[in-house]
Amino acid sequence: GYPTTSERIRQHAREQHPQRTFEIELAPLDASAARTMLNNLFKPGDLPRDTRQRIEEKAHGNPFFIEEVVRNLVDEGAVEPVGDSFRATDKIGSVTIPDSIHEVVMARVDSLDGAKRQLLQTAAVIGASFHTEVLGGIVEDVTRLADDIEALLHAEFLVRSAAERGDVYDFKHPLIQEVTYESLLHARREILHRKV
Repeated sequence: GYPTTSERIRQHAREQHPQRTFEIELAPLDASAARTMLNNLFKPGDLPRDTRQRIEEKAHGNPFFIEEVVRNLVDEGAVEPVGDSFRATDKIGSVTIPDSIHEVVMARVDSLDGAKRQLLQTAAVIGASFHTEVLGGIVEDVTRLADDIEALLHAEFLVRSAAERGDVYDFKHPLIQEVTYESLLHARREILHRKV
């Protein structure tokens, strides 16, 4: 839908390669599908009805929003994993469901301890994918690098790169990298860019 970028590429594909072009339009989840997604994450009664409704309303059909809200609730201790699903804890009544995906991701990044947050921010400056050698050449405490990366993998900020061999990692979602990058002050960003 952006005339100068994606729309231009789509138009070119339609004109130059019509036999090899197949378009799939991804629409937001409807209310029923969003409810089904939450039902797959929580057994009946394991998430208060009002919390479920707030998540559905604020998600506007965005499955990534739902996924990140649940991760944020786990980070805050308001939800805990139980087997292959989740269950609300006593803290669920005191949590606020962020209004946008940007706020959800930022809340998750902010909840990291200082060292892990700085590591994630440094990785975000490198790009959507990064090699641990590059990251190791920039961070101040290399002794924690492997453990901190493992923690960020466990928290699902990062994933191991499928395209590369060796110690290469990707941000799980481009929005995580973007929000993390934007969280840096401009002066700090400049310093990190020079180091990279």
